[in-house]
Amino acid sequence: TAVALAVLVAGCRFATGTAGRRSTAPKRVGTGEGGGSDEGPSAIIYNAVPKTGSRSLELLTKELGKTRGFKVEVAALGEYYPAEAEMRRTVRQTDPIFYQNHARFFGGAAGVSWISIAREPVDRLGSWFEFAKMLKKGWGVRDRNDGGCRCTDGFDACVKHWMGMARPCLVTVDGREMRSRQDMEWADDHHFPLPQWRHFCDWRPNCTVDDAIRNMQTGYAVVGLTGEYELTLQLLERELPRFYSGLFQLYNASRASPKTRNRMRHSTSAHSSTAGAISTQARDWLHRVDGFDSELRFYEAAKRHFWLQVATQGLLTPGA
Repeated sequence: TAVALAVLVAGCRFATGTAGRRSTAPKRVGTGEGGGSDEGPSAIIYNAVPKTGSRSLELLTKELGKTRGFKVEVAALGEYYPAEAEMRRTVRQTDPIFYQNHARFFGGAAGVSWISIAREPVDRLGSWFEFAKMLKKGWGVRDRNDGGCRCTDGFDACVKHWMGMARPCLVTVDGREMRSRQDMEWADDHHFPLPQWRHFCDWRPNCTVDDAIRNMQTGYAVVGLTGEYELTLQLLERELPRFYSGLFQLYNASRASPKTRNRMRHSTSAHSSTAGAISTQARDWLHRVDGFDSELRFYEAAKRHFWLQVATQGLLTPGA
């Protein structure tokens, strides 16, 4: 459990003599070591994985930017998945700067910290389905003009419909090599549910889920969880105070404002939380879809990494 993990981390810190003092171990490359100020990095790159509730964090960050004096730049449609050189130029233009985009990881850079959020894979898939339906666009189904595969019901009902098809309707782009910005934009344009672990790859060919997990664990200052949103905000505040000091207080104040609360609810729901529950039967079937095991493995690794950070930062205490 989370409490047991907190006790274990505390015990390890005491046994190794690190309790109560600052660690001298090398920082992860995503923490901005080698640049920025004494308060932290001079730039944050938020790799906003689609359908993880990134809009909510964007709104909060924009409000903090006004009071804490840092620039917030959010990429527009058509600017997604920029090349490494383009991203480096962007984050060097202002100090401090928060830059948000659907991106690929390019490794450590002096004064730059990377952050992101991961979401339970089936819930994210359902969110993507509802989002595409809201836009009245096609989705990632084979032969979408074929009446056998077309489905206009809710996500759970459509999954059950696809389960009975002799030829699988549901496809992903997991088998398509994402070698370029054009490939990534192709997936977005066609509303194919690109696996979230792909966003943690760099631009090297043949990136594997193990590469993505390694980047997530060693290259990011924080990778939060959509399902643990409040703890994610607290972790950001602890790890990146130069940008996020006062974040959780702002979040609570925003929830108290009816206008802001409605915007926050819309963004964190990612258009799917009111669309109905996803049945155990549908979840079990999706878990067996070709390539989905990699997505599940990445998310399990993200969860373990998140809870370890949360416990290390003292955000969980026995009895809490």
